[in-house]
Amino acid sequence: MTLLLLIALVSFLPVFATPVVQTYTFGLNETIDETLFDNNLGLRSFIPMINTSALGETSYTYTHEDIEKTLIFKVSNTATLVNPLVGYDAYISSFAFNDTQAFVELFNPTLVTLSLDDYRFVINDTNYFFQEGLTLLPTSSIRVPVVEGVAVPGSISSVDPIIMVTPVTRLWLLKRVDTFALFDSIPITNTMETRYGSKDLTTHVFQRHPQTFAPAYTYDPNEWIAYDADTTLAPFALAEPMVTPLEQAKAWATYVMFGAGMFAADRVEEAFRALET
Repeated sequence: MTLLLLIALVSFLPVFATPVVQTYTFGLNETIDETLFDNNLGLRSFIPMINTSALGETSYTYTHEDIEKTLIFKVSNTATLVNPLVGYDAYISSFAFNDTQAFVELFNPTLVTLSLDDYRFVINDTNYFFQEGLTLLPTSSIRVPVVEGVAVPGSISSVDPIIMVTPVTRLWLLKRVDTFALFDSIPITNTMETRYGSKDLTTHVFQRHPQTFAPAYTYDPNEWIAYDADTTLAPFALAEPMVTPLEQAKAWATYVMFGAGMFAADRVEEAFRALET
C-alpha cells in the first residue's frame, strides 16, 4: 500500500526539463542564409540581432514549451582574410537644415581619391559645383556649410558655403558620367523618416548608418539616424571589423599555408619569416 501511494505521489511531481544551450559560429562579415534555419522558427527570430561585422559572442535566453533555451552566437575571424569595408562611389553622408546647424557632407567610401569636379549638389532646383581641382581622399568626407540668402551660386568647398533659399524640398547628388546623372536622392520634408522613427527636420541633424556602403537608389529610412540639433557630429566613417593587426596576420598566414591560397605564393616560408619580425 505504501509503495502504491509513493508511486502515485511521484506521478504528480512536476518534471523540470533540462535547459538547452545551442551554439552557432559565424565568420566575420558572413552573410547569414536564413533559409538554413527554416525548420527552427525560434532561431530565425533571433537572426536579425546577429551582427557579423564585429568579433565576439552574444547570447539570448528564452522559454519555449516550458523549456529554457539559450542561443549563443559567436563571430570569429579564424582563417579569414579581413578586407577593408568600402563602398563604390561617393554619397551624401550627413546633412542638417535647422537654426543650430546647416550643412551637407559628401563622403568617399572608396580606396581611391575622387575628383570633385565630377560631382554636384542640387538643393531644390539649384546646382552647386565644387571649387575646381578639389579632391576627396579615400574614406574621407567634406562638409559644406549652408547659409540662407539670394545670390548667384558660386563654387563651394568646406569654407565656401551653399547659398540657398528655404524651405529645402530636395537634396540630390549628381555625378558626371557622360553627362551629370542623379546618384543620390533625399526628399526633404518637415518630418524625416529614419531608422528609429519620425524626426523633425528643424530639431535634428541626420547621418547615414555607418554600415551603409552603397546607398539605395531611392530614399531608405533604415540608412539614416537622427541626432539632436546641438549634437556635433564627427566626420562620417564606415564601420570597421574589430580585428587587431596580429589577428589579421594570423588569418592571412593560415590562408596561405592551409587554405585556398596555399599554392598562390612561391615564397611562403619567406613570408612567414617576415611575419615573425
